[in-house]
Amino acid sequence: MLRGTAAAWGTAGAALLAAWRQDEARGALRRAVALDPSTAEHWANLGFAGLGRHAIALAEIAFDRALRLSPGMDTARAGRGTLRMLNGRLRAGAADYEARLSLPTFQPSRSYSRPVWDGRVQPGKTLLIHADRGHGDAIQFIRYARPLRAQGMRVVFHGPEGLLDLFRASDLVDDLSGLDGPPPAHDLQIPIMSLIHRMGTDLDSVPAAAPYLRAPDAAARRWANRLAGLSGLKAGLVWHGSVAFPYHRQRSPGFEAVRPLTGVSGVTAVLLQVAHGRSDLERLRPLGLVLDLGTELRDFADTAAAIQALDIVISPCTAVAHLAGALGKPVAVLLDQGAEWRWMFGRTDSPWYPTARLYRQSVFGDWSEPVERLCRDLSAMTAT
Repeated sequence: MLRGTAAAWGTAGAALLAAWRQDEARGALRRAVALDPSTAEHWANLGFAGLGRHAIALAEIAFDRALRLSPGMDTARAGRGTLRMLNGRLRAGAADYEARLSLPTFQPSRSYSRPVWDGRVQPGKTLLIHADRGHGDAIQFIRYARPLRAQGMRVVFHGPEGLLDLFRASDLVDDLSGLDGPPPAHDLQIPIMSLIHRMGTDLDSVPAAAPYLRAPDAAARRWANRLAGLSGLKAGLVWHGSVAFPYHRQRSPGFEAVRPLTGVSGVTAVLLQVAHGRSDLERLRPLGLVLDLGTELRDFADTAAAIQALDIVISPCTAVAHLAGALGKPVAVLLDQGAEWRWMFGRTDSPWYPTARLYRQSVFGDWSEPVERLCRDLSAMTAT
């Protein structure tokens, strides 16, 4: 029996971590490293358990120890990169985060044969930026296309079909194509999340100018007309992210948690929720004035056009939060206690999105306090 051994506690901790039970995982992994401080995997997992609750000091010690024991451990290096970016050390963190590209979870959906761009601007050359994770990542980092073009490079994009009309209307790239087909012709290529590293970004050099996206003109006119007659403050509302990543269980409050936001006097809630999360509406009714657009939004161009006609957007860490920020629209982002690195540690603002205000959990799993704060702020907005 392995009961009580480092191996048993390490196995239990890894399983708890995979189930997003970070507090229990942290306890098990502390025991594992106490019994056997020489196993890098236990230390790396302890780092991730700390990262998932923003236990910055613990996670940094754990990742550093894992890398001392196993310098080539890309899992730990990518974890340390995430931690450093969370804590504001973007340049060092982004360099470490490149280790993710060797991990199966981060493998692109297709291979690209041209050389990886090394960050040197080469006027006249065509750089292919390809989406390597979720829609929100592409929306956040496509911002780098514009400064690269301004420096003389030709920039093309290969990514999800649902983003193409939006990116085309925003005139960010010279050409683009969907992942179902071949990429545009190019000389060099890079995964979109690697741009933060290759461009040498630090907190004082984040390209934060917004808006950098805009909806197609026809869609913008259509949705502006559709929403023009709504009364009061028009607040877009999302409560659930994609289930493609396990993190959705932690980041998505669900409609029940955000339901009080639909009952704020003077506010019309415009529901932008698509796909997962819509089933919540079968058992819970909104409290006040509501327009549900969730079945009418066909792609991100439609969603962008609707957002442009709103006063504010409310969302957890989803692509819609990034979209609202990229459109320069006021956005209230509801964040769990272990929110992703891109929202930084302890901040109520975002260096990436000047119009964002962050509403963080103070108690893990409890959305009531940030939702109450946001209800008060919405009430104040209607009073001005």
